[in-house]
Amino acid sequence: MITKVKDYIVSKIKENYFPLNYTCNVCEKEVFNKEYFCKDCKKEIYKIDENRCNHCGRKTPYKVEYCDSCIDKNLAFYEARSLYEYKGKIQTVIKRLKYSEKTYLADIFINDLANLYYSRFMNCDVVISVPMTKRAIKERGYNQSQIIAKKLAKVL
Repeated sequence: MITKVKDYIVSKIKENYFPLNYTCNVCEKEVFNKEYFCKDCKKEIYKIDENRCNHCGRKTPYKVEYCDSCIDKNLAFYEARSLYEYKGKIQTVIKRLKYSEKTYLADIFINDLANLYYSRFMNCDVVISVPMTKRAIKERGYNQSQIIAKKLAKVL
């Protein structure tokens, strides 16, 4: 419990006094030009481009309306998007955001998410987070998806 409190305090100090763009948010090397990642780590961050499923947003070899994962399925959404493939260095950042109380890392995604919203979802009325179980919130202490959703809604 003491370790969790200590980690939380350190996280809040870093969030408030040390901007995200002084050191790489993966390897902690010094970075310049207001970047979030050093050039080496950036090479292992894979943004999803136009080659994606138009429905679920998964990366595909070429642009398709429905990928093999969502074709012929009655899914409860019209369209979803992801910024990155969940591999390489971005996986480290996401795990730190989710499990290490480094909630300040959510800021890395907000501008790109806002740009994605403006390019695709101009007809949305609300930004919502992915819900978590009460048990998971109690164990983790927060819902990272809710943090991202609140910050994104504020920017939009």
